Amino acid sequence: MCAPEQRAEKKQGQQQETPNGDDDTVTNSKWVLKARPQGVFDPSNDVELTTENIPTSSLEDDEILVETTMLSGDAFIRTMMDEEAYHGALSINDTIPAIGYGKVIAAGRKAGHKVGTVVSGMMGAQTYAKIKSGGAFRHITFPFMTPTASLGLMGLTTGLTAYTGVFYVARRPKRGETVVVTGAAGAVGSVAAQLAKATGARVIGVAGGPKKCQYLTGELKLDGAVDYK
Repeated sequence: MCAPEQRAEKKQGQQQETPNGDDDTVTNSKWVLKARPQGVFDPSNDVELTTENIPTSSLEDDEILVETTMLSGDAFIRTMMDEEAYHGALSINDTIPAIGYGKVIAAGRKAGHKVGTVVSGMMGAQTYAKIKSGGAFRHITFPFMTPTASLGLMGLTTGLTAYTGVFYVARRPKRGETVVVTGAAGAVGSVAAQLAKATGARVIGVAGGPKKCQYLTGELKLDGAVDYK
């Protein structure tokens, strides 16, 4: 999901950019948790779009203000809405979490990122993110791929995790060997299965339900699928 496009104007003589015309303040639109979902997520009931003003002068020395460019909608967002969540539960009125990237428009005196740098991290579902500099890292781009690849196929929680698991955590598969991938229809498992298949190994995917198993053998061309349900 893409953040609203906003025009940036640089304040003369200051280490900041001010996208909405006010030299010292930006107006942030953000989604917050209004109520805990009861079963299927209902955006009309469970979340609310709110606005707030963020003065650039409010930044701590180690904080940065990032104008969000792109956000990723990941499965963990839904689980964090529950009161007892594996990834850590949100409180009511907390900003909905989301990994993304954007441009630094203001930075504290001791922040590790300069104004104009494109950074990635936990931005939250909002147009501007005021975060600790240590919680962001320089945005990674890949040759012959769009910038958004870092949030999808080549994301830290998807493709790069799959690549590390197949080739570094496990021993690199050899041609003719059999590799079993659990969660093979998921974001990480589907990439891991295809990487293993590319080595010449025989790959069996484990997933829940006939549709997912059909996806594994039909779309991903795995050698077999096990329906754990």
